[in-house]
Amino acid sequence: MCRLPVERRQRILALVAERGTISVSELAKILNVSEMTIRRDTRVLADEGRLLRHHGWVSAIRTTSYEPPYFLRRDEELPDKVCVGRQAALTVQPREMIFLDVGNTTLEMAKHLPEDQNITVVTNFIPIAVVLSQKRGIHVYLLGGTVRPNELSVIGPSVHEALQAFHVHRAFIGVGGITLGRGITDYTIDEVAVKRTVIQTAQHVVVLAHAAKFGRTAPIEVCPFSNVHEVITSEGAPPDMIAALESRGIQVVVARRDGGQAARRGGAGPDSPEGQDWKNVDTYWSR
Repeated sequence: MCRLPVERRQRILALVAERGTISVSELAKILNVSEMTIRRDTRVLADEGRLLRHHGWVSAIRTTSYEPPYFLRRDEELPDKVCVGRQAALTVQPREMIFLDVGNTTLEMAKHLPEDQNITVVTNFIPIAVVLSQKRGIHVYLLGGTVRPNELSVIGPSVHEALQAFHVHRAFIGVGGITLGRGITDYTIDEVAVKRTVIQTAQHVVVLAHAAKFGRTAPIEVCPFSNVHEVITSEGAPPDMIAALESRGIQVVVARRDGGQAARRGGAGPDSPEGQDWKNVDTYWSR
């Protein structure tokens, strides 16, 4: 038992660094103190910027090599995730087959998909499959494989094999970060491998990234900008980075938090002759 607060807090930091995420109740048991004591200690450590506090949990500070688990991230920048997801859902066409990647923004997109357009959704994210299973007019394919417990994503060779069988019109990809130097990056090699496979097989690639993702670098490169057709982001994304993406031929859509008309800027995009092909679903399926 660590009797001195400074010793106890050092032990808390060591446990958080080792596990990434740990509950308040487990810390109390390990250190043989009350949960109230742990809450006081973690509040001090959070105020010092040494860890992150959540409801009943604490986690390590996000770094270029560490991202908190899905259930702790889901409320971060939630208004921006909602507006990006809502805007992305508005772009879906009747009878279109789309891929929805792992992530909270793609989950928000799933929540906003209309039920009356005979859409088919392929995904490797269990929460998306659960949400869409309650929408009768949407056909859902949950790819089979190994489940990552903290992320509820499905990974592994069988996912890649299954993706090869689907002719996806558009892939909506979640990312860990976007920078001009590294392009699109993310945190987990197995999930990145799935993204790379679907990027190769989809006809049109749309990156969903709220404003906070700009300038952030994750450890694993997903793809260069040359593989991306469109980026949907939120208000507050850096204008210089938006301009740089446009100069590379990428259409950037800035979604508004109030639900108003989004601003479409630059790039070939789906409304140009170069980007129209995926919209003609009947032509696509006749190939």
